[in-house]
Amino acid sequence: MRTWIFQGNPKLFDVDSYLSQFRVILWMVRQKQFASQMNVGDSVYLWRSDAGVVGSGGIVAHGTMIDLPKMLDGEEAAKYYYKSIDATPTLRVKILLDSIHLRPPKLSREQLKNDSVLSGLSILQIANSTNFEVESSQVERLDQLYFEGEQEPTTSDDNEASEFPEGRAAFVTHRKRERNPALIRAAKANALKKFGRLFCHACGFDFGKFYGRFGEGFIEAHHSIPVSQLTDNSVSRVEDIALVCSNCHRILHRRRPWLEIKQLKELLSWQNGK
Repeated sequence: MRTWIFQGNPKLFDVDSYLSQFRVILWMVRQKQFASQMNVGDSVYLWRSDAGVVGSGGIVAHGTMIDLPKMLDGEEAAKYYYKSIDATPTLRVKILLDSIHLRPPKLSREQLKNDSVLSGLSILQIANSTNFEVESSQVERLDQLYFEGEQEPTTSDDNEASEFPEGRAAFVTHRKRERNPALIRAAKANALKKFGRLFCHACGFDFGKFYGRFGEGFIEAHHSIPVSQLTDNSVSRVEDIALVCSNCHRILHRRRPWLEIKQLKELLSWQNGK
């Protein structure tokens, strides 16, 4: 899998509004020499240029490619351009957003320029393109800086909690070990690359097929090892993650010890008379 930076110019295009309005977006592939190298599951950082406003430029969002570059019309995005554009089909790629940090940018131009590893990013050297590939030697550092302090949402079953009622309010304390969000992203990217879509590994439910664009790219991640069993030295693998729908996720967590995915699939087969 590769990592890319795609740039948008807020003088020409309302980058902030477009990223805020949609979970699945389309972005032009103007550097067509890269098209054959782009693949489902690739990581994409969205860059908003300065456009004359010092300090506003930098990386403002992250997503994952969920389709290969194709000739697609830009009708959906056309209204976000300040001048009318030709919305006829051109080479575009579909991206599922998972993180947005608009004001200020999550990683500013200045912050990246001052980083010993990322100061060599191609977008900092040649800023007048749309699509830039991130070198393999820069990917780990970029991921580290962007996702530092972020974590995937967890279910209450993953936490040890105590409630202290006081009047109508309840104060809840948690002792929680953090999951590595990069692990979840890798599991989803692997599934997209292998199957071309995200679906429940237990029952087969596909949010995109059922809910259309509102469900496209959505799935929950189930960890086969409970957080409470992790130690400071625990190492999780992509193979420890199962992608499941919300219903199956709750059933898996309903009893201790947790059901295994294999057991839930057998239960569903028996329930459906297969």
